[in-house]
Amino acid sequence: MQVIRPSIVTNQQKLFRRNLALTLVLGGFGLIFLLLPLTGLLPQSLVQDGWGFWIPALLGLGLVGVATWFGMLVWNFLEASKGQERLCQELSQFLSNEFIYFRNLTLPGTRSVGEIDGVLLGPHGALVLHIEPNHGDFASEGDTWYRYHKGKEVTDNPKNRRRMDDSPTWTAIRAGREVKAWLSVRELPLIPVRPVVVLGHGKIRTLKRPSCPVVEMWSIQTFIQSNLLQESPQTIASGGTVEQIVHRLQS
Repeated sequence: MQVIRPSIVTNQQKLFRRNLALTLVLGGFGLIFLLLPLTGLLPQSLVQDGWGFWIPALLGLGLVGVATWFGMLVWNFLEASKGQERLCQELSQFLSNEFIYFRNLTLPGTRSVGEIDGVLLGPHGALVLHIEPNHGDFASEGDTWYRYHKGKEVTDNPKNRRRMDDSPTWTAIRAGREVKAWLSVRELPLIPVRPVVVLGHGKIRTLKRPSCPVVEMWSIQTFIQSNLLQESPQTIASGGTVEQIVHRLQS
């Protein structure tokens, strides 16, 4: 399998660098403010007055809190990157070079859905992948997703889980529709486009009629082999068709 990575710095990478810088700068200044009352650098009159201790302490706590929030964004990006790398390794183990995987793809000429985690092109058509980076246990009821609290039993008790703000299945479906529209507008051959959610680190506990397939990372090979590699000849994209699409995506 051929893996094509972005040739330029993506928006997600730019945000990661910004968030990392803010984490280090704000965290550093926060620690300095917290340590000021203990280092003896403040005038004794201010320290004895009380305000000389509490003002730097409160400023330090506020800066450390904001730095922690940006640090969580950095952590989420790193976890998503790990999921991407693992998915590339899993796919490369059993797919031949007639398959081409676009990682962190931004469709030329459109920004409505931003970066798509992955698009796998091959004889089956296009598999549009959304990778859910979070750890934990998940439940899907239609396209409404829930994440179970750590250490809680996996039951239908609402207290044991929290509804997720974003639906991974809807994210994958929107990306799939965007790929299909992109092909149509540019008068490229229409090929089967299938959205799929891949759990990079988590486990799916209950799955009730989602609008697109949901696959755990360990079973991605079985899913592709049983659902895509056994396609009938009528739905298989020709090599020339795939080359056309790849050329336009790289232009």
